[in-house]
Amino acid sequence: MGKRDDMDMRAETAMQEDDQARLNAELWALGDFVGFYATRDLRPVEATLLDRHRDALAGRVLELGCGAGA
Repeated sequence: MGKRDDMDMRAETAMQEDDQARLNAELWALGDFVGFYATRDLRPVEATLLDRHRDALAGRVLELGCGAGA
């Protein structure tokens, strides 16, 4: 692959990332999602992941968090 192809691929990736960021911003602007995430209840997928990785997660866990920040 030549230098020009690398530049084209980087430009296309940057445009896709910009499109995704714009789409995310539009979606989050539509409503209040904090209430959906601000709960102590586990969703089925979360329970499955925790159960599946129970041994690896035993002991201390540092939860860095992500999401709405509520």
